[in-house]
Amino acid sequence: MLRTSWQLAFLGLRDVIELGAAPALILQRMEQADGATEARRRDVKTQRIPLHMAVVGAAECAILKGADAAEEQWGAVLDALIRLNPKSAEARDLEGYTPVHVGASESAPPSVLQRLLDAYPTAPWQKLWKVMVLPRIAGGVE
Repeated sequence: MLRTSWQLAFLGLRDVIELGAAPALILQRMEQADGATEARRRDVKTQRIPLHMAVVGAAECAILKGADAAEEQWGAVLDALIRLNPKSAEARDLEGYTPVHVGASESAPPSVLQRLLDAYPTAPWQKLWKVMVLPRIAGGVE
C-alpha cells in the first residue's frame, strides 16, 4: 500500500523503500536533514540497510518493466545511497549477504550489479558467512 507524501515524512528511509514508494519520493526523503543517518540505519530483524532494499526494488522493477527502466528509475537512488553511506556496499545482512549478493540472488540487472561492484569491487571474492541459530535443549547444552 502506497502512502501519501505527507505520511512518508514520518517513515524511515528503509520503510519508504520497502513500501514501494516511487524513486523520486525516495530521493526526496534522502535529501532531508536526517537522510545520511537513515541511509545507515539497519532493520532490526534482517540487519539490512536501505541499499539492500533498493537493490531488491531495482530487481523487481527490472522483472516487471525491463532492465532499462530499472536503471533509469533506480540508478539515481542507488547512487545517492552509496554517496550518503560509502561503506554501504560492504554492509552484510543477518545471513551475511552484501547488496551485490542480494542483487545477484534477486536477478538485478547487470547495470545495478556493476554499480555495486564499482563501489565494492572485492564482494564477489568474499566468502559468505551464515549465522546459525543453535538449538537449545531444556536443562543444558547437548
